[in-house]
Amino acid sequence: MPKRIEEHLEHAELCLRRGDRPGAVRHYQAILALWEPSPEVSSECLEAVRELVRPVRPVCDYQVGEYYREIGQLDLALHHLRRSDDFAPQRWQTYVALGRTYFARGDFRNALGYFQETQRLVHSEPDGLTPEAELASAAAYEHIAEILLRNRPDGQTLIPFFEAARELYQKAGDLEAAERCRLRLWRQPTES
Repeated sequence: MPKRIEEHLEHAELCLRRGDRPGAVRHYQAILALWEPSPEVSSECLEAVRELVRPVRPVCDYQVGEYYREIGQLDLALHHLRRSDDFAPQRWQTYVALGRTYFARGDFRNALGYFQETQRLVHSEPDGLTPEAELASAAAYEHIAEILLRNRPDGQTLIPFFEAARELYQKAGDLEAAERCRLRLWRQPTES
């Protein structure tokens, strides 16, 4: 991998560790910009550069998409997250991000599909659930319950989803999210 791409990746990771998401995104975007045609670059050179960018493209698009989702630019988020999925299909990280983005847009049908697919992908990981995968699975369960709650106001059938989310959040160490799900469980009606 050329030094320029490696440097951008290293700087992006450093920015993420420092909590500077906008700084990291600038580096990811610089890598993505190498993909685009330019009058100064021949088509042969562009193809060579694209072959160098291709392995990191899914991560760059994913990170940029997540940033845009966080700041509420949902159309840009979807653009980058879909591109990430185009270059590396079936990544649960991308699917949970797509689900969250559709959820934020109020498109609960697409959100539900991505959250269900996230569950399938996470639970088919050959190495089992990593803490990151547990958090993604918990978020998917929680969002599925919230979507279903909109369609089933009685809420009884949602208890297993909130309970699974709570357990996974707790196992992964996200106690604030676990408590949020516990409170949602407490507010659900019980069978008589």
